[in-house]
Amino acid sequence: MIRSGRPITVTYSRGEHPESTHDIHGVIVRGGTVIDAWGDIDARYFPRSAFKPFQALAVIQSGAADAHGLQPRHLALSMASHSGEPKHTEAVMAWLEAIGLDEAALHCGSHRPFAEAAGDDLIRTGQPFTARHHNCSGKHTGMLTLMRHRDLPADYETYEHPVQVAIRDIASRFMGCDLDQAPWGYDGCAVPNYAVTLTALATGYANLTTPPDGYGDAASRLLAAWAAHPDLVAGSNRFDTALMLATGSRVLSKQGAEGVQGALIPETGTAIVLKSADGSQRGTEQAMRTLIERLEDAPTIDAAVLSEHWPAASGNITNARGDVIGRVVVDIPN
Repeated sequence: MIRSGRPITVTYSRGEHPESTHDIHGVIVRGGTVIDAWGDIDARYFPRSAFKPFQALAVIQSGAADAHGLQPRHLALSMASHSGEPKHTEAVMAWLEAIGLDEAALHCGSHRPFAEAAGDDLIRTGQPFTARHHNCSGKHTGMLTLMRHRDLPADYETYEHPVQVAIRDIASRFMGCDLDQAPWGYDGCAVPNYAVTLTALATGYANLTTPPDGYGDAASRLLAAWAAHPDLVAGSNRFDTALMLATGSRVLSKQGAEGVQGALIPETGTAIVLKSADGSQRGTEQAMRTLIERLEDAPTIDAAVLSEHWPAASGNITNARGDVIGRVVVDIPN
């Protein structure tokens, strides 16, 4: 039965009294069919980094991955929102060197690494934050690999560039919608992002397990890389990495900014996509964890592993002394 109308709510309490509530729109797709839905799944939302699997898929499908000898770790980085830890930045720099480019070729801009320790180390040693530290630098290096493979101009991030055209084409095929007609805007890393329904995005994820004709090899390679390298897809103390580690990569997870959270269970072809109405990431993380725990035939989440790698796993709210002073409550309407 399809549930609709009321959103999932994630409430943070202080004592016994609610303090903050996040409304979460969501959909579950399996076998091309919506099997559950909450809130407004027909509105269009920007998937942000939850779109990255399709951007990475274009690199494989084009032949660029084979031509440049990309390994699963490169494919994982090409769909990563990495934390800027040394294992991430060193891999990006080695990849750039392998395709005959340097950091200046990255058009993503820069920001402080998501990993606090990595950022602190850079400040302590007087080093600047550069493009390699941007969480999307792996994705951009993937696009540069496609650009080099086809001998294309260097402005790979522009809407009209053949790299972006190839991405729109492959994503449209998997999502079952025409991204050439979709509202769009530039993402935080300066490449195009497209407003789509949650159903379309979830359909695209589910179709990675049953891809259109001619895309089976690329899709299977992407899924294998995603599963093999949870530490590269996000990083230490990040929900995506924690969820994959806690399920032995039987659940593949991909977060997007402004409260977008996607997950794929390859063995059943089940995709879950959530969007927080207020852009809260903490709300969608808690909702996703709860949905997977309640979903029939979903892989079991190892609570100890999840807690080890995701600080919010307990559902407790604590103060500066470590006292438990509240709880997180997820309400999934029937």
